[in-house]
Amino acid sequence: MGPVSHSKSLKCFENLKITMGCVENRKLYHFGVVWKTKDCFRCECQPRAMICCSLVFRPTKYDRENCIAMFHKKSCSMRVVWKSDPQEPCNVFAGVG
Repeated sequence: MGPVSHSKSLKCFENLKITMGCVENRKLYHFGVVWKTKDCFRCECQPRAMICCSLVFRPTKYDRENCIAMFHKKSCSMRVVWKSDPQEPCNVFAGVG
């Protein structure tokens, strides 16, 4: 795979060196193909770039002292719950994704 530009703080990244298709996790994808990765990204193979964007809404504004954000990989989602009672959801006031 060619140079990849990404950051955990960003919701998208792209591979800028494409010749015969796109490679992600040792699998070749043809141009025009769209797929979901095991890490909850939606990727698209284009002739000039492979573009991958996160499918996960990440909560950014909630009571961090009393609540915790829990990532559910199977559903590609995050849930914010009370630390004292993980069955009870906390209020989320803002997020990205």
